[in-house]
Amino acid sequence: MISEQELKEICENYNINFENLIVANPNILNRGNYKEICQVLDYLREKLDIKPSNIEKCPSILYRNVFNIESNYDFLKEKNIRINDVESCLHVLSSEPEQLKKTFEYVKENYGVKSIEGNTSILAVGIDILESVEDLNIKFKNKKGNLTIAVGIEFGTTNIENVREILSSQEYKAHPELFTSETLAHSDIDKIREILSSQEYKAHPELFTSTTLAHSDIDKIREILSSQEYKAHPELFTSETLAHSDIDKIRKILSSQEYKAHPELFTSETLAHSDIDKIRKILSSQEYKAHPELFTST
Repeated sequence: MISEQELKEICENYNINFENLIVANPNILNRGNYKEICQVLDYLREKLDIKPSNIEKCPSILYRNVFNIESNYDFLKEKNIRINDVESCLHVLSSEPEQLKKTFEYVKENYGVKSIEGNTSILAVGIDILESVEDLNIKFKNKKGNLTIAVGIEFGTTNIENVREILSSQEYKAHPELFTSETLAHSDIDKIREILSSQEYKAHPELFTSTTLAHSDIDKIREILSSQEYKAHPELFTSETLAHSDIDKIRKILSSQEYKAHPELFTSETLAHSDIDKIRKILSSQEYKAHPELFTST
């Protein structure tokens, strides 16, 4: 166990945002130890040069055994897995070394090493979970979809019962093109049913893709499609916007001075993946003023 004050002290010393850490995983206060956290951070910072923002996204690594972390890293380096494939999913280094090695060999043999490079999080998943997904015999265009679902199960965005329910549903049978491994890994049949039975879907089926089903819900979609912003600028709204944004963020962007001054820089992708604070910082920067030609909506 570690006190808030002790953890704040560590965060200050290592340039880590305490609030981000606690929001991402409050368990660190119960499971962390001052000395062990410092040992892990010394290794991540000095040996691997991991950015604080990536540590903030995966606080659980701070209460793992530093020797396991080092052993896992050495193994992955030996197998030519690049550190930049690991740094954004540090939970992989938190795995039990024997489990990680078994999963690596299993995925390499059955899916190829490129699959690991494209979905490094799979190395944190036990073979039993992956086999339970394989037993569903889902007809993917690419069997790597099994890996996406297994990762979703490991990290709690779905479970095997949810996946079975979706696959046996009338919605899946009627619209198989709307269901990808992303949908199966991040949604459930109740959310999907509400979306596909909605007036919004019936009126605008072109705005709904597997990404929308995976990452949105009918309440958010309804707010967006009934808004004045959508009615005024329908060209700025795609399935990506419905999946990854909400009406408050969209409203702030479209009512901003930045949008009025540079409408050519704003597309559906901007609305989906940014917010007004980030945009404002960029457009008021010396970098933008010096090189505006380097800045696009993306």
